[in-house]
Amino acid sequence: MSIVNILFILPQIHKGGGQAIQALNLAEQLISKGNKIIILTFKMKKTTKEIKQFLGKIPIYCYKVELNYRTFFIIPSLIKTARKLIKDWKIEVIQSFDPHLSNLFAVILGKLTKLPVICRIGAIHRYFYENKLLNGNVFMKIMYYTKIPSLFLMFMEYFTIRETKVVISNTKYVLKALKQSFFLKSCRFNWKVIPNGVNIRKFSPNKKIPLNISQKFENKEIILYLGRINKFKGIEILIQALARLERKIPNIHLIIIG
Repeated sequence: MSIVNILFILPQIHKGGGQAIQALNLAEQLISKGNKIIILTFKMKKTTKEIKQFLGKIPIYCYKVELNYRTFFIIPSLIKTARKLIKDWKIEVIQSFDPHLSNLFAVILGKLTKLPVICRIGAIHRYFYENKLLNGNVFMKIMYYTKIPSLFLMFMEYFTIRETKVVISNTKYVLKALKQSFFLKSCRFNWKVIPNGVNIRKFSPNKKIPLNISQKFENKEIILYLGRINKFKGIEILIQALARLERKIPNIHLIIIG
């Protein structure tokens, strides 16, 4: 198996960020196989115990800038720093973790350094930004209903994905949702579906479920929610859907872990 030097580009590393945890776990596994990984992120805040355990193992360079429209004006200076990191670490592949600003940054770097760019997409990130507008002040709500930000984000997805060598999604749903985007409907690109891995040193399928729990859910149809518990994740929609499903599947049961 060939050894590769990879630059990971993350929008941010922060408390509760599933995207960052996935990237850090992936980096740890790749390093254990002999690869070299360096992480470039725009900002870090409220790091948890889980994140801190990676900090001494994986080199992380943080720009300490906010990701917004003003970021476009300082991209040249950010690119200069990133090119130095690429040269010093002998980077061979660039990988980003969302199809918007961080992948735009990765694509520009890839063009300048002639390096392949991989983008791993674990969710429809556009929905996150749209949700922030919808739940913001009056001006943000007006912007949301004009659909201008949504069209801008869809165009950015189209532009960056078109210039990416391989796009990896963790589910077929993410692939289908992105392909329904206005600009991507007629775009052909190299796409792979690779589900998130499980660290079997931390989570073992061989461990027996305690008897009191296994008996409680015996002969039930189980829906398992595993993730952060907040409004953006849409748990209330899941609960509403459960009420409808219960009419057809009386023995259905929802378990929430978060």
